[in-house]
Amino acid sequence: MKSQVIPLRPSQVRNFRQAVAPQHSRHALSLTDQEVLGFKQQADLSNGHAYHELPAALAGLPHEMADLWQQAAQLTPIEWEQQFINSFMALSGVHSLQQLPFCRPCPTASNSIDLSATLLKRRQLHTALVTPTFDNLALLLKRRAVPLHAISEYLVFDAAPQQLWAWLEQSKLGALFLVSPSNPSGRCLSQERLSEIADMCAQLGMVLVLDSSFRLFNRELFDDVAILLRSKVSFIGLEDTGKTFPTLDTKASLIYASPDLADELAELYNEVYLCCSGLSLLMLRRAFELSHAAGLDKVLWSLVDQRRARLRAALPGTGLYVAPESVHSVIGLEWLAFEAEHLSDSDVCAALDGLGLAALSGRQFYWASPDQAEHQRRIRLSMMKPTQRFDKALQILHHARNNGGVFSSNSGSNLGSNLGSNLGANLHYA
Repeated sequence: MKSQVIPLRPSQVRNFRQAVAPQHSRHALSLTDQEVLGFKQQADLSNGHAYHELPAALAGLPHEMADLWQQAAQLTPIEWEQQFINSFMALSGVHSLQQLPFCRPCPTASNSIDLSATLLKRRQLHTALVTPTFDNLALLLKRRAVPLHAISEYLVFDAAPQQLWAWLEQSKLGALFLVSPSNPSGRCLSQERLSEIADMCAQLGMVLVLDSSFRLFNRELFDDVAILLRSKVSFIGLEDTGKTFPTLDTKASLIYASPDLADELAELYNEVYLCCSGLSLLMLRRAFELSHAAGLDKVLWSLVDQRRARLRAALPGTGLYVAPESVHSVIGLEWLAFEAEHLSDSDVCAALDGLGLAALSGRQFYWASPDQAEHQRRIRLSMMKPTQRFDKALQILHHARNNGGVFSSNSGSNLGSNLGSNLGANLHYA
C-alpha cells in the first residue's frame, strides 16, 4: 500500500518545532546534541560533516557502486584495507604510513578516538588535551577515565618553543593530544612546529596523539608521519574521510601508531573490529583516486574558499565577525565572534535558531572551562552543506543585516513567517 503524503499546515509546523525543542538549555547540551537538533533547520550550518554536493570530479562515483561491489567481492579484507591506505597515501602525501606495523581503518573517527583513549587509560597516562576543540574528544577520553588537563591552543601554535617546553616539563604528564588542522579555528601545525613538539615529547617520554581529521583541507600537505618517526616519539595518529568527502556518511577513519605502541593498539583494535566494510573502503579508495587525478584544489579547496568569501561578505552589519584567531582558517568551518557584549554564545545561537539558522555555541569547545565568560563569546558555522541550505543561511544573514542585525527584533518578524511557510511546504507526514 502506498503511503499518503500530507503537507503540514503552519500551525502544525509550530507544534512540530515545539515537540522537537530541547528539554534543556543549549549550554547544557553537548555539541553533538546541538548538531542533531540542527538537522531540523532549513539552514543547518551546525555539524562539520561533509554534506555538500559531490564535486564534478566525483560526480560519477554513485554510478560505479555496482562495479565496486563486484571488485570487493573478489578481494580479501586485507586487500580492501591496503587499497584504501595506498590511495590515501597517494592523495595526502603521507607515504610513511607504509613503514608502520599498525595502520587500520575504523568505521568512524569516534571509534579511533575511543581506541586511543583506551590505550591511554591502560597505560595510566595523564593527558593534555588542546582547547578549544570539539567536545566529543574530551567526552570520549573522560568516558574511558583518562585524567585530562587542558593545554591552550596558544601554547601549541604560537608560544615560543621554550615556553611550550617549560609547560610540558612542569606538567609531568604522560601524553599530549593535539588536533591539526584544528577544529574550530582551522589552524595547521607547520612542519617545523610539529618537529619541535615531537622532539619535546620524545625527550620527556610523552605519547603524542595527533588528530588529523581535517588533514586534506591543509594547503601545505606534508608527510607528518616521517617527522614523527625521525623524532622517535611514541605516537598515535587519526584520520577521517567524513569531514571532506560528501559520501552520505559512508566513511572510514585510519588509526595508526609508532612501532612501540603497535602491538598494544592492534590488540585493542582486534577486540572490537574484525574489519571495515569492503564496499565502503573501495568507494573511498575510488574517491581518493578521482580527487588525486583532478587535484584537491578543484575537488575541495576552491569550494571552501568560495563559500568562505561569500559567508564573510554577508557578516558586516549582522553583529557577527570572524574571530581573530580564525582569520586564516583553511577548513570548511567558520569560528565567529559577536559584538553584543551583553549576550552569550547561547543567546546568539538561540537568536539565529529563531531565524532558521542552526549554529553551534562556542563554550563547549572550551571543554575544561565552559563557564568562563570569555569562553562564551564564540559560535561555529559549517560551510560544507547542500547549496540550497548554505544559500538559505546567507539569505538569513542578509535579511538580518538589512533589518538591524541578528539581535534586532526586526530581523525575525517577516523572516520567521516566511521560513514557517517554507518549512510547512517541505515537511511531510508519511
